[in-house]
Amino acid sequence: MKVLNGMGVRNNNTGTINISGGLVTATHGRAVRNESSGAVNISGGTVSSDTWVAVVNYANGKITASDNAFISSAMVNNNEFGTIYQFNTGDDTDCRIEITGGTIENTSNGVAVYNNSAGATNISGGKILAKEGSAVTKTGTGELDISGGIVFSYGTTDEDVIFGDYTQSGNAVIVAWNEAAGTTTYDAGTSDDIYKLPATATAVWAKQSGNGGISVVNEGNTGFIPLPVTVESVGIAEISMEKIAVYPNPTSGQLRIKNEELREGSVIEIFNIVGQNVGAYPCGRPETTIDISHLANGMYYLKADGKTVRFIKE
Repeated sequence: MKVLNGMGVRNNNTGTINISGGLVTATHGRAVRNESSGAVNISGGTVSSDTWVAVVNYANGKITASDNAFISSAMVNNNEFGTIYQFNTGDDTDCRIEITGGTIENTSNGVAVYNNSAGATNISGGKILAKEGSAVTKTGTGELDISGGIVFSYGTTDEDVIFGDYTQSGNAVIVAWNEAAGTTTYDAGTSDDIYKLPATATAVWAKQSGNGGISVVNEGNTGFIPLPVTVESVGIAEISMEKIAVYPNPTSGQLRIKNEELREGSVIEIFNIVGQNVGAYPCGRPETTIDISHLANGMYYLKADGKTVRFIKE
């Protein structure tokens, strides 16, 4: 569904809007508008607006983003709204925005997720991406709890990424890039101009599928943020992310590799995030078990027969 003006989907009764695939987009207006106690559940597909809010809730309903949802807006420099916008005048403190997966982004200089209500915002997964605006803004009295996922914007501190009081826990990662520094070329594995919270998380420059960006790891929470930069690889070619079956992932000791697609006698190599080879092992049948307990915690790449897969040692 594509709407040139006005709104794509509107709910003004107690029903539920479920979007699990396809395209709902508005060129000038809101893609989804909820004015009732009914929920808006987006688990797949694309919901977008070229110039305005993609999903707005003006009542005490709930907006949920999960799984493969992709919600995007190019709304310019508007600090009163967001790609997802929640507003009501009631005092209901129940959760009004819940993000467990998917991607919510503002591709211009506006806000990605904006809550101006008494209801809570809970983020436990997915990616929330902004550029010059805040990734998440809270101006209402509702609580903002971030227990997972990746929250990113341009800047140098968490205050550039999140506007308003918040609680961070679990494996959530808050990341900022100091784009204003003017650097557009970085070495893979370095963290120049990157701010991240918590300090124990890993956020480094990497290259994936032809794109330069920031690779993020924190206790099993992994993600890649593509950015307009050039990342120069060191010691390992660009990651193709072709699938090799490895488990458990993350792991703290033993890593098992299923070898159905690998040639017998192949060499399995492990590289750290900066491209250094930290181990080479012969490929066995029907699977290979490698002890990686001696490796430092972090993200690694396993490479064999031209295929590459990422795994986490924790």
